[in-house]
Amino acid sequence: MWVKLGYQLTYYPYNVAQHKTDFAHEAGTLAPLQKLSVQDVVTDVSPRAPGMKQVMARFAMEGKNYAFPIGAEKGQDFKIYSDDIFFLEDPHDLYKHWPAEVWQKIDAHEVQPGMSELQASFAIGMGVSAGSGDYGSRTLHYPNGGKAGGDRVSE
Repeated sequence: MWVKLGYQLTYYPYNVAQHKTDFAHEAGTLAPLQKLSVQDVVTDVSPRAPGMKQVMARFAMEGKNYAFPIGAEKGQDFKIYSDDIFFLEDPHDLYKHWPAEVWQKIDAHEVQPGMSELQASFAIGMGVSAGSGDYGSRTLHYPNGGKAGGDRVSE
């Protein structure tokens, strides 16, 4: 699967032997269109939400195990929001009608004039509204995953 919401989901170290997520140490945020291979789905209790279990997706990266939240369990109720945060199909296939030069910029995590709001989010993550306006016709701030160079892009 591929991450829809770049730089919006925090992942944490995960100890496979103990079946525990280390919520005290953020490992990073998932990048835009980062491809992931989820190895397991587990539940764990976050200290920020006692009385509720987090549904966590476990994956490996560079030989280490990590987990990130994809839902919550409270009592017998499960809420899973993975459909809102992932593509199950390769976005290159879903949006194959986009020009090759747009995909080159997206794959390089760069923005170019004329990109749509969706294309910009694929390149540099989700933007945060910097004022009023409708989708596709507003000004957004792209925090660029906490790196220098976050910028405003106007649609």
